Amino acid sequence: MNVSEVEIAWAAGFFDGEGYIGISRGYFVDKRWGPYHHMKISASQRIRLPLDRLVAIFGGSVCKANTRELYLWTCTTRGAARALEAMLPYLTVKRDQALVALGFQRRRKPGGVAHADRTQDEADIVELARLKRIPG
Repeated sequence: MNVSEVEIAWAAGFFDGEGYIGISRGYFVDKRWGPYHHMKISASQRIRLPLDRLVAIFGGSVCKANTRELYLWTCTTRGAARALEAMLPYLTVKRDQALVALGFQRRRKPGGVAHADRTQDEADIVELARLKRIPG
């Protein structure tokens, strides 16, 4: 699908107000490998239409959230990075968070998350949390 700059600008404005950028920590089944980390972006709404629009623009998926009457759009790892890179010129509120997340994703090995710099991954999690607390 050929997406216009207008659509990307709309998505960035919507995401700036309603979106979430995060780095999650998980563990391999064999704990000897230690934790792994992955990036996720999402947005939730009571009305599904704008989230379906995000899927059409960037991919990802929409599901019904368990709590309240909300729908949730989620995009992860490389797809999330592509979405953030496209929206970056238009982001204002979440611009610094997007830069941290994109730096995180650039350190990933193709095809997997293992062998990344876990110390820097943890620092990125702390930095994202700090950025979310800065008053606008």
